[in-house]
Amino acid sequence: MAELVKKRKVRGGHKAYVTTVITKVIDILDDYEDTKEVKLRQHKVTLAERLITLQTLDDQILELTDQEDVIAKEIEEQGNFRENIHEVMIRIEQLFATKLESQAGSISQEQFGSASNKVGNYNAARLPKLVLPKFAGEA
Repeated sequence: MAELVKKRKVRGGHKAYVTTVITKVIDILDDYEDTKEVKLRQHKVTLAERLITLQTLDDQILELTDQEDVIAKEIEEQGNFRENIHEVMIRIEQLFATKLESQAGSISQEQFGSASNKVGNYNAARLPKLVLPKFAGEA
């Protein structure tokens, strides 16, 4: 029983830390600047690590819990908290994907803008017909 209480306290500490990280990430996402990219990537890694830690602790707590109603409540709480973490991680990924697409679009327009005009005016060459002898078996 003491082990269960200890694991719940440890999990509570991890959840509190993750909550502060999520708050920081949301603040950065609301007022994003390129200078904050490294910090945002760092927070994403931290969230991924804590997600694994919380999963391990949650599994251990469920193994030590005997009451069915407590188990159902634990599973629901775990799921809701993980959903919050996943939502923030997906928002980070979407921000970087959007940023990458916009950078790729501007690079292609700058570097390949004149080449794209030439691509539209190509002539299709006709290739000669290739005639092969028929294979009748072993030679």
